[in-house]
Amino acid sequence: SVFMASLVGGSADQKAGRYVLQPLLKDCLAHPSGIAVSNDGDTLYVAETMRNRVLRGVRMAGAFHFSVFYQFSGMLGPSCLALGKDGTLFVGRIDSPKVVLGQIAALSPTGSLIRSIPCPSASIKGIS
Repeated sequence: SVFMASLVGGSADQKAGRYVLQPLLKDCLAHPSGIAVSNDGDTLYVAETMRNRVLRGVRMAGAFHFSVFYQFSGMLGPSCLALGKDGTLFVGRIDSPKVVLGQIAALSPTGSLIRSIPCPSASIKGIS
């Protein structure tokens, strides 16, 4: 599940009000393991390892609307995410320990594969 803390009864500049935890994706993900947020906070990416895909949520009219941003094939699935300043999404992917090389995929802001970067480990657990 993915939750968001939202300010109720105030603003980020004012201390009045309180934060509440709101579900964005509840009880519907197969091993969410990585998350990245755009600088403006209006786009959220979630790595869903066991479905081998990355979801993208875009905030419209105060609510996030999610869709499949990129569906991978092969390997186990995405494990971690990092978002570049230019909007490129870097996705660390994991596979079984029997595999020698892992992979970081670079995805364009429109969801196209730019390139795959081989890594000397099949288990990529974090990128920044």
